[in-house]
Amino acid sequence: MKKKIIENHIKNIEKDGFSIIENYVDKKSIIKLNKEADKISDKINQNDVSFKSPVGVQSSIKNDRIVNNIIYFSENFLKLATSGYHINIISKFLNDPYYGLIREDLPNFILGGANIRKSDSSLLPHVDVRMRLPDNIDYSMQCILALGNRNQNNGGLLVAPGSHRDVSKDLNYDMIPINLKKGDMIIFFSNLVHATSRNKKEASWGFLLTYKCWWTKPQFDFLNMFGIEKIRKYSEITKTLLGFYSCPSSDPFASASVRTGYNKNKKKM
Repeated sequence: MKKKIIENHIKNIEKDGFSIIENYVDKKSIIKLNKEADKISDKINQNDVSFKSPVGVQSSIKNDRIVNNIIYFSENFLKLATSGYHINIISKFLNDPYYGLIREDLPNFILGGANIRKSDSSLLPHVDVRMRLPDNIDYSMQCILALGNRNQNNGGLLVAPGSHRDVSKDLNYDMIPINLKKGDMIIFFSNLVHATSRNKKEASWGFLLTYKCWWTKPQFDFLNMFGIEKIRKYSEITKTLLGFYSCPSSDPFASASVRTGYNKNKKKM
């Protein structure tokens, strides 16, 4: 049954550039995640942590409530980012078939970034990649898990179906609203033209995830952020997604291959 569900989502993504998983996280867990999101956000604000303002088209959300790298502050959000069958869906598109050092049925891509944001501000139509490549070459995907109901009246997502296969610089597309109920998740290509609507009501938290092929430049250095010793304690899949197996070596005598695999590092566990 799960295999059929995964196949259907893959077909939707191939055709439209996105797919919605309804009720991906149960309501009880959503309540806990919202409480944790508020607590972490309040704590960071109380500690007066310097916030690096978004740049470019993202600068319009500089006043929104945001916690970058929420997975650093929360094991629950880290678990959501590194487990679940959305990983299986994304593997279809981002796994390197020539990786060779990790089983083909397991992910070999990485987590680019993970944050939570309340969408008080709107975003103009844009894509979240610097290269829009032809010939169905995909190297970056995103997810939004709704921690509250998100629609066109409170800063919800707008998308242009099928625009992920157009490499034109013209972003003038007809957009449709994506209405997510709390616990729903949308998966979409980073080169899908998308935007967010103007918020007319109270905003809710969204858990935003970016995944990339292992060979792309990561958005954050999770290895130094978390520390190698802490990362070693996580599962193989979590370590993979945090970039543990695709980090360039600083050892002048190391192999020229950036890729490593589970067997090679088994003794270090």
